[in-house]
Amino acid sequence: MYMQLSKAIVIYTAFIALLFGGPVSSSAEVDWNHSIEDTIIGYYDEDDGAGLRNRLRLKAVLGLTSHPALSAVVIGDNVSGYLDESAEVYNKMSLNRAYLRYAGVKHLWVVGKQRVPFGTGRVWNPIDLFNPIDSLSIEPEERPGTEAVRYEYALNELSNIDCTLSRDKSSFRIKSFVGAMDIGLVGVLDTDMQRDIIGWEVAGELFATGMEIRSEGGRFHDRQSGETHVEAIIGAEYGFVDSLTLLGEYFYNEDTNHDSLALSAGYQLSMLWNLQVLAITSMSDHSWGLAPGLHYSMADDMTLSFGCFVYNGDDDEEYGGLADRLYFRWFVNI
Repeated sequence: MYMQLSKAIVIYTAFIALLFGGPVSSSAEVDWNHSIEDTIIGYYDEDDGAGLRNRLRLKAVLGLTSHPALSAVVIGDNVSGYLDESAEVYNKMSLNRAYLRYAGVKHLWVVGKQRVPFGTGRVWNPIDLFNPIDSLSIEPEERPGTEAVRYEYALNELSNIDCTLSRDKSSFRIKSFVGAMDIGLVGVLDTDMQRDIIGWEVAGELFATGMEIRSEGGRFHDRQSGETHVEAIIGAEYGFVDSLTLLGEYFYNEDTNHDSLALSAGYQLSMLWNLQVLAITSMSDHSWGLAPGLHYSMADDMTLSFGCFVYNGDDDEEYGGLADRLYFRWFVNI
């Protein structure tokens, strides 16, 4: 399994090296870095039963000393696991990321399967149609890649414009740092779902208080029906000196006539133990979800986590129909 994944990454990286301008004449010109991650997740799901999943991830970063603005990144995953309910054993390989990157003084190009950075929300991302966050997953930091071409141009030190073109979505954004705020205006065309968005994203510190506020949202237009609606979030986050961090976020969806509120707290119990709790409730139907997690640092690059997801409400309500889950997660970066 490891050898297969390594071979695949070597092939893709060699191909990218050729795209840089042909075979490299001297090994001294190559800046090559790689890392290996392994993640094991065991869980019990109220609907689907127990399961065990292992993800072996290899990351390769290639650069040329003669062209420092150019780089290539390839991240390959080999996922294997067992599903108790169906007694199924599976194993699959995939490319998580594979892109070329040019980072000049004013120009940034990223071409390939990538994470398209969009939105400011920590719990919800209504305007992120490329890689939206799933805050009620075991690994919310995991975002699917998008095969796209992204270009960014720096208008000056504090402002830039960027555009992204993928198979079924495209976007344009202009951002500027004003006062203590990053403010952006966004336009998104979604041919897959036949909708368009004109929106905003804002993030920054509130009046030198140390509190970070953020907002994103927009006007959604359905091309087929001609109807429009608004989806938006507003949130705030504050970190105390005693390592306690509090976050609140409100989400409004005019289309479904639902609004939800999320509260999150993180606390460093000791040098090795960290507690995270996320609570979400629908202010429309009063269903709710609770997701506590305990994380233990076994070493500098090794973490063991335990957690659960508990939901309450009727099956037809916002969070009542979701299945309760228990899980553990072991992660190591080699």
